[in-house]
Amino acid sequence: IIISSYESFVTDLAVFFDAGKYETSFSLTKVLSVFSIQLSEEQFAKLRDDVLAIKNRHGVQIAFILELRNKEVSHKEIVPTKRVLVFSEIEELFKAVQEILDRISLEYDRSTTTWKHVEDGVKQDLNLIIDNLNRGEKLRIDEMNSKWLVESNAPQN
Repeated sequence: IIISSYESFVTDLAVFFDAGKYETSFSLTKVLSVFSIQLSEEQFAKLRDDVLAIKNRHGVQIAFILELRNKEVSHKEIVPTKRVLVFSEIEELFKAVQEILDRISLEYDRSTTTWKHVEDGVKQDLNLIIDNLNRGEKLRIDEMNSKWLVESNAPQN
């Protein structure tokens, strides 16, 4: 589950931020292209500049996510390179996605609803998964201990 979650978030973040690619996926390119035809030229230019400013603030982390996707997740290096994933930086990328979507929502429909509910939902779902795994692990250990005690208390011939 951990590896699958890791590969999913690396791939999803890479697709979102990968410039010029993934025009049919939920990418920044796709989202902006939808609004390019719905906003005036001036409104769209301002929106695009604001979004690119947010993206540029996270350029190093975006490049790192693209590297992870290209060299560890989608394709495997022949000689793997050790890379250190700093979770606080990845969390900042998710917040950048929220900030971008909030900015787009504000421009499109004057919505001030934030996308923080996505973060809260993911945290809640991950906590449920971890709780269930912990409960299952405890049950497995209890079953092993019970079986071991029964077998060790059996009369020896």
